[in-house]
Amino acid sequence: PAMAPSGEKPAEEHSAVVAELQKLDEKYFEFREAMSAELLKTRKSFLEKQEALMRKRQELLMQAEEDEDMDANVAAHAKTLGTPGLPGYWLQVLQKSPDVDEGGAVAIYDYDETVLDYLSNIRSEWLDDTWRTGFRMVWEFVPNPYFENKELVQVFHTNTHSKYIREFAVEKLEMVEPIKW
Repeated sequence: PAMAPSGEKPAEEHSAVVAELQKLDEKYFEFREAMSAELLKTRKSFLEKQEALMRKRQELLMQAEEDEDMDANVAAHAKTLGTPGLPGYWLQVLQKSPDVDEGGAVAIYDYDETVLDYLSNIRSEWLDDTWRTGFRMVWEFVPNPYFENKELVQVFHTNTHSKYIREFAVEKLEMVEPIKW
């Protein structure tokens, strides 16, 4: 038979090797799926333990600091904020997040900062038990002068485009309900 380009053997002569490689790939993916299932169990166990820590954090942030030297008006205002125990907490967390950059796709602008003063918690929830189809970001707010919603919920629908690459891509982003200004 004639040689393939660059001196390679024709494809039909590689078919036995290719078939064997495909069998190995299938075994590899079965192993990886079994490993993923075990890792998922471990993650769930640790997340349950983390929940107690997150509840404690929320309790601390919601407790207004009692300071005798603080002006009464300032103290009263602090109690209306999302994190009276540490005003501006979530703004600082978001500003220091590697996923937020000024002027980028995810950015915090000056006009966002006063709204974020009323943010009391951020939590995420997986859409299903596989942790593959997406997640929900829940932004909890105390009553504020900007909008009526107690929660703003974003749903990120994800997918993998290849079983060979374990990266998730966001295919769709939606707000569960519109912001009621």
